Amino acid sequence: MSGTETEFEEIYKKYYPSVYRICGSMFSKPDMRDDVVQEVFIKVWQNLKFFKNQSSLFTWIYRITINTSLNYKSRVVANKTTGYESVVHLPVENNNLEDERKRQLQNCIGKLRDDERIIVSLYLEGFSYNEISEIVGITVTNIGVKLNRIKPKLKICMED
Repeated sequence: MSGTETEFEEIYKKYYPSVYRICGSMFSKPDMRDDVVQEVFIKVWQNLKFFKNQSSLFTWIYRITINTSLNYKSRVVANKTTGYESVVHLPVENNNLEDERKRQLQNCIGKLRDDERIIVSLYLEGFSYNEISEIVGITVTNIGVKLNRIKPKLKICMED
């Protein structure tokens, strides 16, 4: 990939919503989430010319997203900056049951460990086990095992 501005604009438009949601699952504070999203796309822009199609473009971008999120979180913890919260607070747009359940699910996801949060976020984004495995760097079997362990945790949390 040559890394032209037009290519980058297309990539940005296509992947921004998913990168935003994944970062939103890691950070409850909008300014932190926005910082990480911006950092992800800066890295994509800077490294697009080095992308060699050894994996799919979306796998490459989501790998950058996950690594950037984890690095940012580490910097926040290392600086003892408050603001990283394990519970994600999303606004409820309509006051109906479905919106409340979505908010509750997001809060439950926010209570998971980082690795679990990443896996379930990618799963909810519609990625296959193979794609999640490639992004996260663990076996497909391990992805299945982890998701099977995460689902009961979420179910219990949702029932509370």
